[in-house]
Amino acid sequence: MRPEGGKSGGAVVTGAARGIGLAAARRLAAEGLAVVLVDRDADVVERAAGSLRADGHPVETRVVDLGDLDAATAAAHALLEGRSDIRYWVNNASLGPTDGRESFAEGIHGTLVLTGALCRVVAPVLAERTGAIVNVASLAAFAASGSDWYSAGKAGVLGLTRELAAQYAPSLRVNAVAPGIIRTNRTVRYTDDPDLRALVQTHLPMRRVGRPEEIAGAISFLLDDDASYVTGTTITVDGGMSVRGLR
Repeated sequence: MRPEGGKSGGAVVTGAARGIGLAAARRLAAEGLAVVLVDRDADVVERAAGSLRADGHPVETRVVDLGDLDAATAAAHALLEGRSDIRYWVNNASLGPTDGRESFAEGIHGTLVLTGALCRVVAPVLAERTGAIVNVASLAAFAASGSDWYSAGKAGVLGLTRELAAQYAPSLRVNAVAPGIIRTNRTVRYTDDPDLRALVQTHLPMRRVGRPEEIAGAISFLLDDDASYVTGTTITVDGGMSVRGLR
């Protein structure tokens, strides 16, 4: 039986151990998809998968060092070859510099290059399966974020998304979501710091930080048959930040 929501088959979510990735995996599993959680943190991703299994979702995990392009692309090839049911792919993983400095090259590598390398493996296969890809970008693709590599990398992801959408239509849809300030491990300061919390409540139109589940909802829609005429676009999920800003 086709699950409610107009999606069927398997889905892969990268960076699925926590935050937006875990919320997306949970949402897609609840909609009846066979979800594979991919992350480089073995302990955390297994705990995440355990929580989904406890809710009755038979998810799988793959532990992959996504910072290693050869390992990441080899894992993608293996997943697609071993699972003919996979029709959906969510590129959520985004890796920042790890050398203790704000390394531009390493930052671009962990955002744009990683996403592009995975798309090059995944897109041709999913096109044969009439599937869909969602790339997780950021509001930083449109506005200054305080990090040159992050803004540049995420802007590149949007360009990549448009190019792939044009290249693979109509057999494959490729879209993106651009989250604003979403409550994750990286952004707890906006809810825990009184001054930043006041700034959000005063200047952000929705008066609050977003939830990972709200990004998962946008991802689910873009993968769904309800979005069958949507490709090459970006849904901004930012509580109105892009129309007002925090300045």
